[in-house]
Amino acid sequence: MTSTEYIIAKLREFVNSFHQARARYEIGTDGVTHIVEIVPNEVYHMDDSYLEWEDQFFNDFVSQFPHENIC
Repeated sequence: MTSTEYIIAKLREFVNSFHQARARYEIGTDGVTHIVEIVPNEVYHMDDSYLEWEDQFFNDFVSQFPHENIC
């Protein structure tokens, strides 16, 4: 599984679990920087369940793709 496939799969799971949220994904022109946007801000900043999900997602991504970046 590529890093892009991994991110898309995880974001699909996320949207299915957090029905009030939406996610947008882009990959930088360098091919190793991944940009994820989560909206609305209420979820991104104040939902403890989301914050736990994000922490796990980030840690899993970094361990599987250590030479790539995600923000």
